Amino acid sequence: MKADTMHFGSLRHCVLFFLILTVITAPTLAFTSVMVKLNQSAVLPCKQNCSDSLWTVIDKPRLIVAECNQTSCWSKEGFNMSHDQYLKGDLSLTINSADYSNRGLYTCECAHAEVNTVQLSIETLMRLSNLKSGEDLILHKSDYTELIYKSKYSHDLYGEQICNVTEDSLQCNDEYKHRALLKDSDLILKNLKPSDSGVYTIRDTLYKYIILICTLSVKDPAISRIIVNRHGSVTLNCTRNCTGLVEWINKNNKHVVAWCNQTSCNTEKGYNISHDQYLKGDLSLTITEAYYSMRGEYWCMCNKKCISEFDVSIQTENSSVHLKPGENLLMDLPRRESVEVIYRSTRSFADDADDKNICIFEHGSLECTDAYTRRISPVLKLEHVNLTDSGVYTIQSRNSQEAFFNYNMFVEEDQPRPEEKICISYLVFVLVVVLVVLLLVVTGVCIYLKCKRKERVVNEVQYRPV
Repeated sequence: MKADTMHFGSLRHCVLFFLILTVITAPTLAFTSVMVKLNQSAVLPCKQNCSDSLWTVIDKPRLIVAECNQTSCWSKEGFNMSHDQYLKGDLSLTINSADYSNRGLYTCECAHAEVNTVQLSIETLMRLSNLKSGEDLILHKSDYTELIYKSKYSHDLYGEQICNVTEDSLQCNDEYKHRALLKDSDLILKNLKPSDSGVYTIRDTLYKYIILICTLSVKDPAISRIIVNRHGSVTLNCTRNCTGLVEWINKNNKHVVAWCNQTSCNTEKGYNISHDQYLKGDLSLTITEAYYSMRGEYWCMCNKKCISEFDVSIQTENSSVHLKPGENLLMDLPRRESVEVIYRSTRSFADDADDKNICIFEHGSLECTDAYTRRISPVLKLEHVNLTDSGVYTIQSRNSQEAFFNYNMFVEEDQPRPEEKICISYLVFVLVVVLVVLLLVVTGVCIYLKCKRKERVVNEVQYRPV
């Protein structure tokens, strides 16, 4: 009995050893991330020689969107699988025109075994809207949406939720419930006024995903609104027969940037006014190379009386940056401004989608939160990015919250090349063969030990004195 107990204990150890070895060395399923622009086609990759395959949506229990066998392929409307490519081992699924309803996790199966999981994301839309008082703001939404508003002049880092959409139901706070309405797939904010200027964020509450970030500027038609590109030029037109002193004043700092009289004209660097044109009644001022310090309201003054007003803004610069893990994100930094760096995640399953103030640049000094102190250099370089860094990085004024730069960054892993996939498949095959041989050897050793142990017990019984 003791020998049998020892044998079963030894056998259990053999099996346990094999199971541990199998768990440690077993290959993991492939996972791929695909991001496309709204209404563009998306290809979800999957490679495998297969007798029958299908694509399902993990987010929606066992929703089959496409399947193929050796005879034909079938797919739901809006999806497509090529039977010719399927016969060659390419099981990729094409979404003809991806929209927000297509986002989520898709699984490619071959003979009821998972081959690849693909996460499909829609790129966050960045929009600039310049509207007049009384006009309407139209924002695209999903079935489960919250509208977050951050005033242009607010120092609140996160903004506030002003509306919430649940399918066809709209709830807004008191200030907006009589001005907001739903129409088809749009959320409309009616009868805008200058105080509505700011940043509007449309966020999908079901998938925790930011659909749209809209920077809105609402202007009073009485003031001429001018938007100029950074380092660009623009002319502020002002005409009046003025025989006395003409002055151009930047209202923001109450500073005279140019003046003319009957004798001559004088301007600061970056501005120009023609004395010849002044004598003809053309008092126009030209900003020759616009920079952030030149933005704000300008007054055209004749003999200390304002005859024209202009509001000059610098165009927000939007850029999409695609990086690989470990690369660096370089961001431009207005050196003569007090600015802050705001980060908002746009990943589908981000734990925290709120805006985060990660850095402040003021008086020539850059200070960042602990998580970014060692990763952001004085030239505003975010080093060694990873998948969780994907999102929108906004460089904005600390005082007016006016956005200077929006960096929409996507961090994506390299997909293995076909020859790498073949190499990986070969390594997996060799690994399986080694495991099988190892199992046979371990089993043989266990059987051999068992036989020797039985033989020893029999001998002991035969020669034991009676």
